[in-house]
Amino acid sequence: MQQRFETLSEPARDTAVAAAVVRRSFDVDLLAAVADITDQAAATSLDELVDRHFVHEESPGWFGFRHALIRDAVEANAPLATRRALHARVADVARHRPELGGDAYRSAHHEAAGQHDEAVDAASAAALRASSLSAHQEALDLLHRAVRCLRAGDERRSDLLVRRAVEAAATDDNTQAAADYEAAYDLLEGEDPVTAAALLPGLVAVRHLLGDPLPARIAVLDRGLAEVDGLTGQAQRVRADLLAGKAAAYLVADCLDAAVEVAEEALTAAGAQDEQTRLNTVVTVGTVEVFAGRHDEAWRRLEDATRRARELGLEAEAARGYRMIGSSASTLVEYDRAERWLREGVEYAARTEQWNHRQYMVSHQAHVWWCNGLWDASSQTAQQLLTEDEGGITTRIIALHALGFVSLGRGRFDAAAEVLGEARASGEEMRELQRFSPALWGLAECALLTGDSAAAVALTEAGYVASHEVREAANLFPFLVTGTRARLAQHDVSGAGDWVDRVSADLLARAVPGMLPAVDHAAGLVHLASGRTGKARELLERAHAGWSERGRWWEAQWGALDLARCAIASNRRTEAATLVEAVRQAASAVGATPLLEAAAGVGSRLDHHDAPEPWSP
Repeated sequence: MQQRFETLSEPARDTAVAAAVVRRSFDVDLLAAVADITDQAAATSLDELVDRHFVHEESPGWFGFRHALIRDAVEANAPLATRRALHARVADVARHRPELGGDAYRSAHHEAAGQHDEAVDAASAAALRASSLSAHQEALDLLHRAVRCLRAGDERRSDLLVRRAVEAAATDDNTQAAADYEAAYDLLEGEDPVTAAALLPGLVAVRHLLGDPLPARIAVLDRGLAEVDGLTGQAQRVRADLLAGKAAAYLVADCLDAAVEVAEEALTAAGAQDEQTRLNTVVTVGTVEVFAGRHDEAWRRLEDATRRARELGLEAEAARGYRMIGSSASTLVEYDRAERWLREGVEYAARTEQWNHRQYMVSHQAHVWWCNGLWDASSQTAQQLLTEDEGGITTRIIALHALGFVSLGRGRFDAAAEVLGEARASGEEMRELQRFSPALWGLAECALLTGDSAAAVALTEAGYVASHEVREAANLFPFLVTGTRARLAQHDVSGAGDWVDRVSADLLARAVPGMLPAVDHAAGLVHLASGRTGKARELLERAHAGWSERGRWWEAQWGALDLARCAIASNRRTEAATLVEAVRQAASAVGATPLLEAAAGVGSRLDHHDAPEPWSP
């Protein structure tokens, strides 16, 4: 390449260097202006470069290098001082030719020219425009340039760091976001404590995604509240934001009563004028209410707030609204609602480049698909999320849950134990019930299916204690049926009955509709084990219908086998055979080996009418 370049005429070499510095397609006018030569001289040199296969005509009147490597090699041939002077000229020309790329294009050339103040101004302006167009990754890249070009002591540093933190959080670069929030806070704390305190809700949100436990996050927000205590004006809005952040922190930790109390305080502090904080807090309150069992009105409240945020162009608040509706419905066995809002939310978050929200909602789609019996889609989606490793810790945990549930459902118990063990460890480190409790249930189900009823009893008891401590039901309900089976597997009918009474009391206190089939299912198992087949059949039929209506595939299939066992005990053999065959077909479609084995065990009893009836899961 060097030898070919040396054979060019000196004007062609100079023109080639100028063209390389442009770093994009160029026409004769642009090339002449950058090289500071006449149009005729530029055209003559350009003809030579075309003939020697350095450049080619990309479209009528517009030229470019045949390969980026050729362009880079040509530019490297010029001395640094020459390159910097050419970059300055490109930036000056581009100021009057916005079609070349505007402020973003100019900022790159100002930086290359060593014109750092101009680079900061241009990159900052371009980033603002990119953000307004929801191009958050582009905005982040531009803000990297702006911060990189700042001189020591530049008063714009804190503002640019905050803007970069916001864009980094939107694009799921939580480590960068946390570092920028902390650096900006340190710069502002002494001179403007109110503005500094306003950064803490954003910092706490990204620190949560990085795995910080609840006490640490609450301490940060309380520090901010202390800084604005007793102040008026802008401090009142900051106080409302801090309270809203605190309510959200309590919510994700399943401290529902504390979340409601603080959220109501935040709504009062926000007033009617601060729509952004109000909508954010309404989403928190609405989410708490659906988990607390107050459903129809709470769902409407959530959905209205999300739509309103979208109408106002409040992208972060709208994306969070989608996230909370979709993930809440996914957890509360409202799978039709979850599918609808997660699908729309994933599209919205991707279009507005809210990548953390997008990845988290995709992980809940994988969970919903497992619940609905769409195991291939669930497994593939979870694997992709884990392979990409681009989401926050919460996204990873939900993906691990989905992958673990598919593995246990297909009888790959070692694989299930591995991924669910990782999810449990991460969730316990975060000290968040919704992160570790599903993994506990999955491990309990694995233990039960592999014949370790003692371990299953211990794991279900641990799940109950964790939920009972905070009076929570959403993560508790799967433990009820699994724990009942485990105790009956130990021939402890009395213990199973006590377990059903204890856990059912907590579920009925919240009365979340999607979880109530568990109460009937567990009670039906105890009645069946006690020989009360009439009552057992009534409860099991109701449970099976409830699971099926809700789309909870796993429990519905086991419920069908329980009904078949009840039918055999009542000598309704045709009914039992029909139920067993339906389970066989459903289990075969998804490769659910444990269900196939259980169905074969129940089916074999149809050929041994006088055989004793052992209990089986």
